[in-house]
Amino acid sequence: MYSNLWQTNTYSRLFEKITKITPLEEKAITEKQTFYREETKEVVTEEKLCKLHQSIEDGTYKEPPKIIITDEDGNNSEYNTDEPISKYDCHDCVMRQVDYETIKVPYEEDVVIGFEPDIPKNCTLEICPDLIYDPVFKDGKWIKLKPELPPQPEPEPSEMDKLKTELEVTKGAMAEFIMQQTLKGM
Repeated sequence: MYSNLWQTNTYSRLFEKITKITPLEEKAITEKQTFYREETKEVVTEEKLCKLHQSIEDGTYKEPPKIIITDEDGNNSEYNTDEPISKYDCHDCVMRQVDYETIKVPYEEDVVIGFEPDIPKNCTLEICPDLIYDPVFKDGKWIKLKPELPPQPEPEPSEMDKLKTELEVTKGAMAEFIMQQTLKGM
């Protein structure tokens, strides 16, 4: 009995030295995803003038000849023919203008989609085989150095065990015979 207890304690201490249960940290599994943010963009329209107003700006505009009207008294009055309209009222001119519009700008971001155990290089999630196989940890796997033995047949009982069972059967038969004889006599 003490021998079995000693062997059990020895094996458990040996097992503790060989293997160690370590709590695992978790690392995040991420993937890149595209999102859109709204930004305000400034749109500038530059000034573009029609030919008439461009010639006025350049100084190449020639005024049309004035109309001279003489009244009854002989006084001459000069009148300008149609003066050009303002460039701001002209339908052919485009004025400088600043507009703001909202646009969607794509950007990528790492998103956590799950977690997985962070297994150190010298560890495995594989269960260690029984120590009777002398397991060794190589290349992330347990390798059994001793082959698995086929199941051994139970040994046949010895002569002494056969005699003991025969004696017990005989004792049982005799006890039963005595009981029957006793009951008949009553």
